[in-house]
Amino acid sequence: MSTAHRSIEPIDPRTAIEGPVLVLAPHSDDETLGCGATIALIADAMPVHVAYGADGRISPAGPDGKATPDAASLVKARAEEARDAMAMLGVPAEHLHFLAFPDSRLTAEQARLETAIADLLDRLRPRTVIAPFRHDQHPDHLAMHRAAVGILRARPDVRLLQYFVYYRYPLLAERDIRRAVAPRHCVAVNATPVRALKRRALECYRSQVQLYYPWQTRPVLVPTILDEHCADTEQFVMATPDLPDPDLFSVYSLRLRFNLRYGARVVRCKKAVAQFIPGTG
Repeated sequence: MSTAHRSIEPIDPRTAIEGPVLVLAPHSDDETLGCGATIALIADAMPVHVAYGADGRISPAGPDGKATPDAASLVKARAEEARDAMAMLGVPAEHLHFLAFPDSRLTAEQARLETAIADLLDRLRPRTVIAPFRHDQHPDHLAMHRAAVGILRARPDVRLLQYFVYYRYPLLAERDIRRAVAPRHCVAVNATPVRALKRRALECYRSQVQLYYPWQTRPVLVPTILDEHCADTEQFVMATPDLPDPDLFSVYSLRLRFNLRYGARVVRCKKAVAQFIPGTG
């Protein structure tokens, strides 16, 4: 079984995770990339809901990096893709909640995002919330994490699990932020029984895994990324929301702190270039 840490405690999600469960996804596909296998394993055992923060109108973006004139069709397509993917993993369409905030603008919408999620928690009363990792690089992911933490401070009875999507830090020695998290704060789910199902669910996101616009030279999610996210395990951080970074990581080195501050900018620049110049990703 491959994972970022071989000493991470394995869990059976059907017994270790208490439902109902609310998965917070900044964009449609993040939930499948980060915890699709876990969703598939628990969907028959407990209610699973997914809330999508952004409308997805700039992934893929136009040549200028902004939304295209027909972005509304992309928004509709991505919502349909989410319904198809979640149906494959066992989550019914009525359990999907599209908050439809502007893509890449969740930070600017932080207050409204938090209010929308708080309303969902009041209505659904989940026992577990699964949200992006606190250092998951993309600004929308960070905004979704902050919203979850801000709400859950007043709800200590709700457990928070953090999943990984953007865990590759090219400036780290091992290039994987998961390896820096102290194993005592992590759990792992054996994804092997549903790896193929997770991959098929990801293939439902046609706008992300295929060329959607004629000017693209490669899809947003290339096969190597899909393969990596369909590994034998899914790793989660299980720590109190306000745990300080020095306590979260095994070694809080100067190099790690530099990466946490500047690594996301490097990754975003590489992704922007790679979308239009083959071989630079």
